[in-house]
Amino acid sequence: MASLEHRYAAEKALNDVDVRYSQIAAKFAEAEYLKNKDAARIVKGAVTDIDIERLNLAWQKEVLAIEQAKKDRLLSGCNAEAKEAEVEAADVAIARRLVKAPIDGLVAQINAQ
Repeated sequence: MASLEHRYAAEKALNDVDVRYSQIAAKFAEAEYLKNKDAARIVKGAVTDIDIERLNLAWQKEVLAIEQAKKDRLLSGCNAEAKEAEVEAADVAIARRLVKAPIDGLVAQINAQ
């Protein structure tokens, strides 16, 4: 179980889809904001001031989403390291409980005490 959790956390840490998506969304939001701002400047009243501010807010939100995605990826990496330590601890626990005979052989009979 610990090994599978480590593998999952490691794969999640390598996944950069959220970062790439946030970068694309930020570029789109910036372009939309700038085009509407230019339209409002060229033709008075074409776009309201509140719409310009809303588009600016959407752009800033996407910029912050990039930071959040990067932070989430970093935290996933830390989680993967923690899961790796759990795997090592489980291996040590198994090794401590393992009963080894000093000679090779096969148990033929176990007598009840």
